[in-house]
Amino acid sequence: MKLNFSGVNTFGALPDNRVYLAEITKSTWTTVKSGKNAGTPAWQFDCKIINETEEPEADGRQLFNTQSLDKNSLWKVMEIVNALGAGVSPEDTDFDLEPDQYLGQQIGVIIDNQAYQGEDRAYPKKYVSPQYAGYALDDPALTGAEEVPA
Repeated sequence: MKLNFSGVNTFGALPDNRVYLAEITKSTWTTVKSGKNAGTPAWQFDCKIINETEEPEADGRQLFNTQSLDKNSLWKVMEIVNALGAGVSPEDTDFDLEPDQYLGQQIGVIIDNQAYQGEDRAYPKKYVSPQYAGYALDDPALTGAEEVPA
């Protein structure tokens, strides 16, 4: 049997000193599966690193995120939608989140490598505007930016 491994996701660590450009590949409602927030409504938000030339092993890498929608986690939802251009503030009381409206949109992603079953894996640490894609986190061009990704 011949197998086609093109497009198979790898899970190892990635350089975590820069902002990657990613495209949203999945955006849907779900529920938290385990932990203290199990059963809580959540936003499943997956993206794929695109157009990566400096770190070719990162190009095409899928990143997965299930974001709880409980009150204590809404800061992260606000970070994500603002990175997508929503302009939400803590004073907003009636934001209508429709996950499918974000499919295909681009977003900047900062990676955090974390140990999982004895192996480092890349996880999304922070989401920022796609305008920061390609910048190193210590790049002087980011100094003075409204939304310095760190």
